[in-house]
Amino acid sequence: MNQSATQDKQAMTLLNAKEAAAYLRVSLSTLNRMERRGQLQSMRTPGGHRRYTIPMLNACLAYHEDASLS
Repeated sequence: MNQSATQDKQAMTLLNAKEAAAYLRVSLSTLNRMERRGQLQSMRTPGGHRRYTIPMLNACLAYHEDASLS
């Protein structure tokens, strides 16, 4: 699989809150706090459940990595 196809697949894969917290290596409480503070945005299902994409989470990680370096 080429890099573009891999990126497209990651962009379409939706993670639930528990999976996103595990990906970021934070607790669910911290994930909720990050969202309330505007550090992370989620998509909502019609039922109100939060969903995240890998690129969303990687952007959050990059933001925090940049902030820690300054």
